[in-house]
Amino acid sequence: ACRELGNVTRGGVRDTDRRPGHIPPPTGTGTKTRPPLTSILPSGRNTSTKTDGSGVLRGEIWRYQVGGMRERVVVLVSAQAVIDNDAYRVLYGVQVIHTDPGHVLTVSVTLDDTPVWLDAAAGLMAVRRGLLTKHLATITTDALASLDARLTAALDH
Repeated sequence: ACRELGNVTRGGVRDTDRRPGHIPPPTGTGTKTRPPLTSILPSGRNTSTKTDGSGVLRGEIWRYQVGGMRERVVVLVSAQAVIDNDAYRVLYGVQVIHTDPGHVLTVSVTLDDTPVWLDAAAGLMAVRRGLLTKHLATITTDALASLDARLTAALDH
């Protein structure tokens, strides 16, 4: 009831752009864009060449691999100024999960026709920039704003 459904950016067109009264995010000077994605979660067929964790954007979904541990999928939530500064080797992210935890501190998004959840109640993950292995997608500005509100509620700020 309290969750919003957001869709990822694919080829510069958001599925939510077709909603009546939807105002697209600003574009132009100072706005970073990404080339069209060929594949998204969970198959791993993405052909993105960006694998070094540099030049990432807030709201992007990445695969994250720590040594021999299980691979995770995270959405980056650090401020863009922090992400843009390579001196910060650790960013913050929220884990993307494939089952609905059933509470109000989640945001549901659809990735490649698969529903997944961004769980603010699970807390922030410290994500080492160099361990981001594959860019998968970017959530909409509406979904990111909804996640920000849930993180704020979870942190009581």
